[in-house]
Amino acid sequence: MQLRILGSGSGLPVVGKGQAAILAEMSIGNILFDCGEGTTYKLLELEFSPDYLDVVVISHMHPDHASGLPMLLQMLYLQKRTKPLTVYVPEDRERLLRILRDFYLFEDKFHFELAIKEMNEISDDFNQIKAIKNEHLIGYTSLIKQYQLDNSMNSFSFLISDGGRKLIYSSDVPDLKHLSKYINDVDCVIVDAIHTTLEEIKSLCETRIKRIILNHGITEEIEQYITTSKNNGVEIANEGEIISCT
Repeated sequence: MQLRILGSGSGLPVVGKGQAAILAEMSIGNILFDCGEGTTYKLLELEFSPDYLDVVVISHMHPDHASGLPMLLQMLYLQKRTKPLTVYVPEDRERLLRILRDFYLFEDKFHFELAIKEMNEISDDFNQIKAIKNEHLIGYTSLIKQYQLDNSMNSFSFLISDGGRKLIYSSDVPDLKHLSKYINDVDCVIVDAIHTTLEEIKSLCETRIKRIILNHGITEEIEQYITTSKNNGVEIANEGEIISCT
């Protein structure tokens, strides 16, 4: 399993950083986890063919994790991709189809088959990927009730296994409690460092995890801790760097 962080920025755009996107080259195919703004540019820089990606997985429907998806699909359409593409979404699949059609991206016009599936199907299709629901979006409950919306507030972290190695991608979470049953059995963690507390990062440092990669922005408190401590294995995400889970 080989990873490449295409976007490491947070919800506040900054010059020189893309938004959430992690590329995993696995035995089951090439999988893009999240597709924030700027993802298409990163893929173009790497000169991948239009048929390179096999699967796109969206952890939750915040713009910095999903806004690049319509542009990605438009690029693949204009590049005349022919290989089928599967997209796993956290909300009802019809919601994404409506968004795409509002952008005049009609799936019937594509040169390739586009399958949009809901997240509960991913483990049935790939036993190497486990979607673990987190509470990142629960804070919207009152607004959703107020406006009588049908948003499901689904947000996911992922346990990814391949070649005898295990990785966790936490997505956006304030704490790692929902991952406690898996955390001590993985080789690498890519963890959100803008929402997560310093205490959570310190607790990760006490585990057997070999690599702890801080992604999606970073608080001043956590950055100071990393730069002043001597904890090996903790690093700040570097866009474009190839990460081998060994």
